[in-house]
Formats: sequence, structure tokens, C-alpha cells
Amino acid sequence: MREIKLESPQELERWLEDHPNNSVLALFIASGNWCYSSCRTRGFIEEVFEKFPEETVLMFDVGSKREDWSSENPYKKHPLTKVTILPTLIKYKQGLEVGRLEEGDLAEDIDPDPNEKSDLEKFLLGLPIVPPPEE
Repeated sequence: MREIKLESPQELERWLEDHPNNSVLALFIASGNWCYSSCRTRGFIEEVFEKFPEETVLMFDVGSKREDWSSENPYKKHPLTKVTILPTLIKYKQGLEVGRLEEGDLAEDIDPDPNEKSDLEKFLLGLPIVPPPEE
């Protein structure tokens, strides 16, 4: 997977305007150790991304400390991103959001079935993600 590091919602906006016919992923994740979910899923996300070398992912570091994730964080407020939880993966097609996975959806299954794809793999392949049955 080709990674491009961007540093603001405005850079995302410009990238989408400059590439209007592209499909692209945008990953919003925290650096540092303050965000448990980002730490827990980072390795799994990278492992799955390696299976999709033709995809482009725009990488956004939302901050290296908890204070960076305040209500004033630009990724929470910008209409193109509206990120409320970390990590978040958004798929854009022709400049519009067409799908989103958040936090637990990006994690590896606790007891994965080797014959089943993870939600992240299904998302990248454009396959439907069926929620588990309620107990």
C-alpha cells in the first residue's frame, strides 16, 4: 500500500480536489502511547495494508498526547473527516466518503477463523460487513 502522510484536513481537501477520479483511504490514528486503540490496532492494520499494494492510504497523525485529542481537534470538526473515535479509516471515492471503519472494526478478531476475512479486509475489497448476531 502506498502511504502519503498529510498533516491537516485542508491537505486532505486539496488532495481530493487534485485527484477527483481516485479512490483513496484516509487513516486517522494517534502516535505515541496515549491511545490504547491506536496502539492495539496499528500492527494489524499495517499487516492487512501490505496485502493491498495497489491502494493508496493518506495517513493522518492526530496527535502524540491525549491533550491533542480535545474537542478543538481539527479532524473532529472538519466536514470531510468528522472523526469521533480513533483509529478511523475512511474511504473516499471521487471526493466523497463512501465508507468508514472505526476503532474495534479495525482490530483483529480475538479468535479469527482462518477461512474468514477480517472486517478490514472486507472493507478494502468492497465486500459487505455483516455484524455478529446478537446474543
